[in-house]
Amino acid sequence: MENETSKNEILEAVSEFSTNVDKQFQEVKGEMKQIKGEITQIKGEITQIKGEITQIKGEIGGIKASMVTKSYLDEKLADLR
Repeated sequence: MENETSKNEILEAVSEFSTNVDKQFQEVKGEMKQIKGEITQIKGEITQIKGEITQIKGEIGGIKASMVTKSYLDEKLADLR
């Protein structure tokens, strides 16, 4: 009888352990799913930022194209005098 009780206690302990491990696994699984969602959101934000940087580069290129140097302005002022 004592041997049978020991087996039952062991089986009960193993069952409780596996239940706890499963609960923890489900928590980790939920956290991983949340992290994946956050990473997807961050990727979207990075893509948006890249687009904005490309737009800014284009605007800077336009500004550079319309800029003149001081020496050019000095020449034009001298021509006007």
